[in-house]
Amino acid sequence: MLSYLNRFVGAVPRMVDKLRKREKLFVHIRSKEAWEQDYRQHKWDQLVTNVTGAGNLAIIGFMLAFVIRKQPLRLLDVGCGNGALLKLLQALTAKVSYTGADISAESLLQLKVQYPEAQTICADMSRVEQIPGRYDIIVFNECLYYTDYDAVIDHYRTKLEQDGLMIISMVNNAGRAFIWRRIESKMNALISYTVRNDQSKDTWTVKLLGYN
Repeated sequence: MLSYLNRFVGAVPRMVDKLRKREKLFVHIRSKEAWEQDYRQHKWDQLVTNVTGAGNLAIIGFMLAFVIRKQPLRLLDVGCGNGALLKLLQALTAKVSYTGADISAESLLQLKVQYPEAQTICADMSRVEQIPGRYDIIVFNECLYYTDYDAVIDHYRTKLEQDGLMIISMVNNAGRAFIWRRIESKMNALISYTVRNDQSKDTWTVKLLGYN
């Protein structure tokens, strides 16, 4: 409890500064160059190499298996990085037409090494006009807190087929609770799970959602 309070108190000045600058709360905007450097230095490789330990990915896989109504299912993986979700999808027996989108060209190059047939788009997730096509499922796995989540939820409605769904996963903290409330003012949660890592004590919330 004390560590939580210390983190909250430490965050207050940053929140005040954001409000003063009229910036969105609970968002951590990073430049394209910062993401490129991260992937060149392999800082996110554990998401792929330790995919069996990522409980939130397992729940995403379960949700996909549950909602597949037609094949091939057209899936857009926003903020796909170097392919953690795509690795998981190999275990699904259903045919999935996969497209991965990420701001980092380096991450997509790494993804292509392992999955040369994958369709990829190098684009900032906030630039929805750079994402072609429409999809049955759009996945936002641990990425909505790097962008204007309100705008993204509004604009990606145009990227879904009729009766299309979203899967959103976020690691939990006080700020994420605020983001979830904003999301659920626009969407209905059809299925919701909380996953806990017993070693790190971190928890994730994963939801399958449709638009109101």
